[in-house]
Amino acid sequence: MSASEGTPSRSSTFGVLGASGYTGRLVVAEGLRRGHRVVALGRDPGRVRSRLEADGIDVDRDLVEIRTADVGDPQGLRGALEGLEVLLTTVGPFDQLGRDVLDAAIDTGTHYVDVTGEQHFIRWAYDERDAAARAAGISAVPAAGFDFLPGDLLAGLAGDVVADPSEIHVAYIVPSSGGLLRVTSAGTRRTAATMLDRPGVALDRGVLVEEGLAEARRLAWFPRPVGPHHAAGIPGGEAISVPRHVPGVRSVRTYLAIPSWKAEAIQVVGSAARWGPLRRRITAVLERGSGGPSEERRRATRWGCVAEARGADGVARAWAYGHDLYGLTATAMVVVGEALLGGGVAAGVIPPASVAPPGELLDRIAARSDLRWSVARPDPTADLPPVD
Repeated sequence: MSASEGTPSRSSTFGVLGASGYTGRLVVAEGLRRGHRVVALGRDPGRVRSRLEADGIDVDRDLVEIRTADVGDPQGLRGALEGLEVLLTTVGPFDQLGRDVLDAAIDTGTHYVDVTGEQHFIRWAYDERDAAARAAGISAVPAAGFDFLPGDLLAGLAGDVVADPSEIHVAYIVPSSGGLLRVTSAGTRRTAATMLDRPGVALDRGVLVEEGLAEARRLAWFPRPVGPHHAAGIPGGEAISVPRHVPGVRSVRTYLAIPSWKAEAIQVVGSAARWGPLRRRITAVLERGSGGPSEERRRATRWGCVAEARGADGVARAWAYGHDLYGLTATAMVVVGEALLGGGVAAGVIPPASVAPPGELLDRIAARSDLRWSVARPDPTADLPPVD
């Protein structure tokens, strides 16, 4: 399902923190394509300039300015955000580097959007900074990139079409002959390394419970032509965000579709990473290399996401698919930022599905990418596979 582009948004002042990074440069380019006034923020303005110019951006003509912004300097960071309407930040690991950034946005009254995939940071933002964001009158949206915006929006769609939704399972699939390491950026891998020895949580019968990486298993029912796939549990943002917009849901888990032998290997790695010396070795492997996938590889990388919701009247499934994880992230960030400035969005730390109706937000993203989505009405004869 897709929609036309609709009415163009007004030009707004967007700040992009991490503008010299792999994802940040894509966000800068997307903001400029949409006609926004873009302020590029980074620790080293010279590096920001050279990286953006290498991407074909005329910095002096296209950008408002480049500002120095060091996440290790909270006071300077607040000064760098002055005059911005919305901040789009790609600087991670967020649990290490992102807390002062969100605080600076709150203190300066700047709307905030990030791309974190770190469940610990997401929990902190909702639990510890929601009241401050509401008092400041700003909206802050964590996890508004590929991790975990599709799952949150699709969970909202599936949960909305069943009566009394009780459980929602979200599964992602990224088929890659070379493995995920070949289609991810150095920043993504560095962030993954920080999460190795930290158990995540899932919502299980109304309670957040700790679950190790790949501990939960199930069969995820991706629509054709993908079909059912074995999936292993990961610490997704959906366990934190979905209960905030799907009333009454009692269980929420997130999975990644991988063969069972890989799930076993990941579970072993997760357990072994609790031992310091081995964790350092694994981290070194994950952090090997620089940059990210080539543009050709990036655009060829397929992805899919399905949300399965059980309600009193059966099981409903919402599904989205497309190409280019990082292109999707850049587009989604700008779309969410535009929606925050459009008015009518609640203040506080909010999930993507609370920024605008999920189908509307997916349509806005689809109008600028090859994302496609659909939702199936409840099937009273269907059932969800049990969680192993």
